[in-house]
Amino acid sequence: SSTRRSLMYPSFLLFMVFGSAVFWFYYVVPKLVELFKDMGVELPFLTRALIYVADWVQAYLGITLMSIAVAVALIIIIRKKNLTFRYFTDLILLKTPIISDIMQTSIVARICEYLGILTAAGIGVVKTFEIIRDSMTNAVVQHKLKLAENAVRGGNSISDAFRQVKVLHPFAIRMITIGEISGRIDEQTAYVADVYRDKLNAMVEVLGKTLEPIMLVIMSLIFGAVMGGLLLPIYDLVSKMNA
Repeated sequence: SSTRRSLMYPSFLLFMVFGSAVFWFYYVVPKLVELFKDMGVELPFLTRALIYVADWVQAYLGITLMSIAVAVALIIIIRKKNLTFRYFTDLILLKTPIISDIMQTSIVARICEYLGILTAAGIGVVKTFEIIRDSMTNAVVQHKLKLAENAVRGGNSISDAFRQVKVLHPFAIRMITIGEISGRIDEQTAYVADVYRDKLNAMVEVLGKTLEPIMLVIMSLIFGAVMGGLLLPIYDLVSKMNA
């Protein structure tokens, strides 16, 4: 929820930039280019580049957007039908920069929070692992938690099981180890969950504040290039008329 809220404004900026760029390249640039050609204005490199982009937008934008929509729909359908494909796409998400950090921090916080709640309620360790595994949406994490559950069934401690499958960060595993030794695993996991939840909120806040200026810079560059490409021929035209 925090991630979606923080990314709302950058996403709005991205949508506005994309919509405005499509409008300019689809409607405005072709009409002005025709005017320049009719009046015999020599077109600079920047204007010729805008013409190339405008031609591409008019010829292929619809097909490109339709292909992307079909591809996304197919990915969603195949993910629901094929467990192997779902595992592969979830693995890609866990390896993607920035996204992986947010996801892994969230996963550690959720696992530790659920582990503390269930053990404090007196739920058995094996049943606790089953409940945590079923609550996860990432197939890779579910697989690792299944391996950890099997390790616990084989007589390993909770911390050793997590250490074998590498689903938690070393700090979280050390805190769970301390909880097992002291008999206060619910308190230790609650503390770890709070730490990682705060860390996640900070990461999301920084991400949102970083994307906003980046989007503004991209928007400025795009429309600066458009205005430059259109104003240069106009300036040349005015100069010839004055001459």
